[in-house]
Amino acid sequence: MTRLVSSSVRPFAFVTLAVASLLAACEEIPAAKAPVTQGADTAAVEAKKVAILQRMCDGGDGMACADLGLRYVQGNGVWQDGSKAIDLYERACTLGTGRGCTFLGFAYERGRGVAQDYAKAKDLYAKGCDAQVGDACTSLGTFYQLGIATDRDEGKAASLFEKACSAGEPVGCNKLGALYREGKGVSSNPKKAVELFERACMSGNGYACVSAGRSYQGGEGVPVKMDLAARLYETGCKTDSRAGCGELARLYEKGLGVAKSQEKANELYARACEKESSWCSGQAAK
Repeated sequence: MTRLVSSSVRPFAFVTLAVASLLAACEEIPAAKAPVTQGADTAAVEAKKVAILQRMCDGGDGMACADLGLRYVQGNGVWQDGSKAIDLYERACTLGTGRGCTFLGFAYERGRGVAQDYAKAKDLYAKGCDAQVGDACTSLGTFYQLGIATDRDEGKAASLFEKACSAGEPVGCNKLGALYREGKGVSSNPKKAVELFERACMSGNGYACVSAGRSYQGGEGVPVKMDLAARLYETGCKTDSRAGCGELARLYEKGLGVAKSQEKANELYARACEKESSWCSGQAAK
């Protein structure tokens, strides 16, 4: 297998499988580098965890192989080694672990550590989704939604986003909500869309918070509630959502749902610019 190893390494942390999967999708697969700097006690604990995971993986535990692969991406208790990570993901997938197939799919989709191959990624996401990995279902649904390595099929995408959402994956809920809002692949149902946006928002997806806020601001499927829209935009702004900051700034500028304050609006516009400089440039040109 061709190994394409990047030397770019960024911090990597995760709390849940959903978050871990999303971060793995964006993470560079690193070349061999020293472990992330840790205190002596912490390093000793992590080294013990690695030894345990290695024994479990050697004994045929696919989940342990997948977790160990993530550690090789992170440099958590081991030297960072992208090639080793890919090998472990492959082994985990071969052992029937959906998580391993999903992480390997991310690598093939992005061309991180392996030659980019959308068809291969699609097959791996299908295996992960069959194993009830929500992130895999969301990624596979996106392939069908956009027609990547397959014919475009929004109905199929909707069913996959539904499966992801049922598994507790917030991005899948948000994407399904967008389809219900637009009536693509499913019958238009603005009320159902808001329910899905709120569900994703409560699970930490800031973009879904913004979508829900827009629904309450525009009265799409729900009564107009400007104060609630403002709170949802604020929640979105606290994440990586530039739109949350921008939408909230407009409310402060006009005094809708919040006390009118140009100072607060300017502060929020500045935060939006920090999150997405290209958006800021576009606003300045208006």
